[in-house]
Amino acid sequence: MHSRRPMKAFYVLLLGLLIVCNSFAQTVEQVLNDYRKEAGIALEKLNATLEKEGTSIAARLVSQGDTKGAEEVSRQVTDTIEGRGLSSPHKALAILVTQYNAAKQTALKPRRDTAIKKLDVLLKSSAGKDMQNVVQIAKARDEIESGVPLRS
Repeated sequence: MHSRRPMKAFYVLLLGLLIVCNSFAQTVEQVLNDYRKEAGIALEKLNATLEKEGTSIAARLVSQGDTKGAEEVSRQVTDTIEGRGLSSPHKALAILVTQYNAAKQTALKPRRDTAIKKLDVLLKSSAGKDMQNVVQIAKARDEIESGVPLRS
């Protein structure tokens, strides 16, 4: 009975080592795809809330006779969801956009931190000794740090 325990511990250790090695063996593209997928999931509900509240604001503007304002709000909500910054949001939308941006940063932070750590591991590995890989890692890092996950 006792002779099986060391073998079981060995297999658990081996499995753990394989998992760790597999995470180190990720490519830049895999890191980016994982980040994009996780960030997309994290932003799904947030984007839906922004669209719902933005629609409510636009409807209120239309009922007040401000159709141009409603069109501007609609465009700005879409721009915000797609990651295009707003130089000056419509006054009826300003607080909502500020809240959205803060919530977005909070939602993306753990995913961003994990992806950056994975890229740092790649940079310290043999991939970091090849100029093309270093450039790919730099581009991936820029995308991740921008907070705007691109579609894969």
